[in-house]
Amino acid sequence: MVILGDNKKRSAPHQALHWKDVPAFYATLSDDDPTQLALRMLILPGVRSDSINNMRLGQLMSSVWIIPPLHVKSRADSDFVFDVPLSKEHLHVIELAKKHSRNGYLFPNSTGGPLNKMAMRNFLVDNNIPARPHGFRSSLRTWLMDEIHCEEEIAEACIGHVRTGDEAVDAYKRSTYLPKRTPLMKEWANFITGNS
Repeated sequence: MVILGDNKKRSAPHQALHWKDVPAFYATLSDDDPTQLALRMLILPGVRSDSINNMRLGQLMSSVWIIPPLHVKSRADSDFVFDVPLSKEHLHVIELAKKHSRNGYLFPNSTGGPLNKMAMRNFLVDNNIPARPHGFRSSLRTWLMDEIHCEEEIAEACIGHVRTGDEAVDAYKRSTYLPKRTPLMKEWANFITGNS
């Protein structure tokens, strides 16, 4: 029998750009490269890479992107979707990406399946960008607190954290705060693109 000691390895937060540096980085991203367009789409709503990698045209409903439970962390075993409000910039990126779409995927890989899960990360590493895809969620979340002074609950909902972990509370609290998130996502997009 082997007895293992305490795990002394600490998890480190994902590398992230300071929110003030996001607009300059965003401005360098191409209008024609699927991986760079995927990064733009990742930065705008602050979603996870898996949602972007598996983003399908059929998930887009006018001004809302409906992410199915399978691609929303900790919801694969439930029927909860995550609705992402789309700004003008989101819709612009979607239009640019449509010419690359294959088999319904907005950001396909070379064989027409979902974008490789390492594609965005590899782009950042290869270009010496001191951030990782997941870190842009931190950039958005920090901007919401530093600049907007957003309520904690709404800021968490903006990045898809709508569960409290308390089963009793979560059973009754079902709002995703979409009406409150919509203007915040538009303001973030305007900030990123320099239109604020």
